[in-house]
Amino acid sequence: MKKPKLWLGLAALVILLLVFQWVLSGGDDRSADLSQLRESARRKSSETTFAYEHLSKRKAFVHKETGAVITAHQPEQLKDFILKECQGKQVSLSTALKIINEAYLDACYASADTPLKLKYVIDGSCEKLLTFSLKGRKWLDVVEYVAALAGMKVDRNGEIVTLSPSPTALQPKKIQVDVPTDLLKMLEKSLADLDGRLEKFSGNSAENAYRLLREHGIIDLAQIDYNPEKGILTLNGSEQECHALEAILEIQAPLLETISVSTKWIISKTPLDLPERHLDYTNMEEWFSKLNAIDGIEIRSMPSTLMRSGNEAMVELKQEDRGNWTGWESKHASELIGLKITSSSQTELHPDQQGAENQKLDTQFLVSSGGSQIKSIGNDSVAYYYQVSTFDLLDLHVRDGSIFMPVFSERRVDIQKFETTEPPAAAAVPGLP
Repeated sequence: MKKPKLWLGLAALVILLLVFQWVLSGGDDRSADLSQLRESARRKSSETTFAYEHLSKRKAFVHKETGAVITAHQPEQLKDFILKECQGKQVSLSTALKIINEAYLDACYASADTPLKLKYVIDGSCEKLLTFSLKGRKWLDVVEYVAALAGMKVDRNGEIVTLSPSPTALQPKKIQVDVPTDLLKMLEKSLADLDGRLEKFSGNSAENAYRLLREHGIIDLAQIDYNPEKGILTLNGSEQECHALEAILEIQAPLLETISVSTKWIISKTPLDLPERHLDYTNMEEWFSKLNAIDGIEIRSMPSTLMRSGNEAMVELKQEDRGNWTGWESKHASELIGLKITSSSQTELHPDQQGAENQKLDTQFLVSSGGSQIKSIGNDSVAYYYQVSTFDLLDLHVRDGSIFMPVFSERRVDIQKFETTEPPAAAAVPGLP
């Protein structure tokens, strides 16, 4: 009698586990939808060990690699929260929201923010399958775009996000909008990102525009008239289709943030006790005031640079002599994730003191806007060398419809040793004139 009871107990346990897993995953989802969830750094560990590994990895990354701290953010900051990547192909609305939440948690993981316990509520039903591929966009814009594709509106109360059907979604509507060529290129690239291959389109711009809007689910039965020379598109369809087009146009607009990077060297005859955390402006000023009162410490300010998120910039300050140089060269590749800036920095320092050795630093920074971090470049028999990097988010300067982004490379050459010099050259910014 004991064996049948044992088998019945095991069978009941298996059934309970399956039901529990079904409830967690959202039992109304299609199995094809769940397969679309992208693997992430957080999801590689099993659910049973996820919480422990998640916390331990973040603490190790934050304290050992950056000197920063895990911080919390507030619900009102979600409108400014940047998601690194968020995409799904032919997924239900509930799965689309899960993908967005995965992207949000990944951004928290990468930027060392404690995630909010967001709850998504679908008030109603949506049978439409959604397709989207968005990179480096704000959380609120992504949620509102996915809701627009589904014909819904978004209401948020703290950490509760409610999506409900728009009562006028199916009413006929006609709009005329300016469509930049960059939008069509972005939609074409997003299909390649989703399919893993580059779509080939005909030379007919109007047909291309219709196909791209249709394959992204922005339009269903709508009629469009696209004038590529003037960049004007007329859409005659439903309010839902018009809203989705307006939402993707809003997302396509460039982010207004510019990343400013300023750097200082510190050359000290003795090793310094570095602050454990990243410093805000006030604490940084206090720390520099203490350094200035110590003999044997020299502080040099380097040229600063401005860059767009995802782009690279290089600043050089050199003196050259017969193929050799002394000075400083630094390359930055900054990215805005969550509410923080992550920057990969490669620095090469050739000191000009007699007997000093060349130093190299390859590191990552993780700071909030206005924050600074200190890194040890290295040391030799002459001195100890440190690099202080400060990161700020600034607004772009827009003049006559053009965006000016002064990303530059600066080179200074000793004119006493060279009769000719190379003038400063501006580094091109991809996608901008």
